[in-house]
Amino acid sequence: MGVIPRGVINIITKSGETAEGFSGAVIGSYGKSSSQDYRAELRGNAKGVGYYLFAGHQESDGLVSTRGFDNNSLYGKLTFAVSRETELGVSVGYSEPHNDFGEYPAYDITQTLDTRTFFANAFLNTKLTQNIDASLSFHTLKVKYVDTSLTLGLGIYGDAAGELFSEALYDDQYSGGEGRLVWKGENHTVVLGADMEHLSMDLTTRSGVLYQDMGVPKILHVAPDVNRWAIYLNDTITWGNWSLTPGVRYDHNDVSGSFVSPSLGLTYKLGEASVLRAAVAKGFSTPHVEALSGGGRWLEANPSLNPEEVWSYQAGFESGVAKHVWVKASYFHHDMENALYRDRREGPPNKAV
Repeated sequence: MGVIPRGVINIITKSGETAEGFSGAVIGSYGKSSSQDYRAELRGNAKGVGYYLFAGHQESDGLVSTRGFDNNSLYGKLTFAVSRETELGVSVGYSEPHNDFGEYPAYDITQTLDTRTFFANAFLNTKLTQNIDASLSFHTLKVKYVDTSLTLGLGIYGDAAGELFSEALYDDQYSGGEGRLVWKGENHTVVLGADMEHLSMDLTTRSGVLYQDMGVPKILHVAPDVNRWAIYLNDTITWGNWSLTPGVRYDHNDVSGSFVSPSLGLTYKLGEASVLRAAVAKGFSTPHVEALSGGGRWLEANPSLNPEEVWSYQAGFESGVAKHVWVKASYFHHDMENALYRDRREGPPNKAV
């Protein structure tokens, strides 16, 4: 919501061993156009501490001349068994992919993309009572992204090679946390939760002579941010072959205000592997931060955009009719209350262009 991650983020979810000991692997491959992939991993458990470590390198000259790719990545995860009821964990990762998109003689430019991604997560899972589980987690994600285009000097933009055509520099950051309580009764599973997040974006665009001649400033800079939080409650009620799941969620952010999202789901178990289901829910989508505050050469800021709202209706049938075969049929219907981002000012719907 709001800020958009740039580039590709590789998040590894493997864990350490649950039993004492360790294991590891070293893998390498080499292919056409000097395409190489090397990786090493180590996992284990020592006195209640599980660990998983990963390092990798990829590179390729590309299947098309003048194109290429390389990336280094690191990842580590630790889990701590504090007691039989409580587990702590932390994970950290980093990657630095570089993409060389090559030369485009028809446009007289060459383009590269560099991304730096760092993320960290921490969690706590514990059993408070026989019927109540609690979890708490925190996360942060930082993404730096540089998209650069230079001239080739073929005459379309002059004879000089290596001159700046355009460049976009993004520095995005996400930080937040979530907490949940789960109560399990004989016929109920109640979930109460809350989450919060701060999103920030720092965008600088630099334009070459061509764009400047079109009236675009040499340098544009915006640095919007968003704070959001939410609470939610749902219950899964079972009786016989029936299961009913009512829920409600309240969201608030300092861009578009507050929104309430109710939902209701119903399932009926026809047999051991066949289920009928139906659901109705209300949802929303807030305008992107770039659309509200500007960001880029052609995106004019419009802080008066409203969020999209939607009612979703679903019905379906699922069945495992045979071993290794799963049949699923569904019907979806959506009612958009704002098919486009609608301006708070009087007038027809509008969207950022």
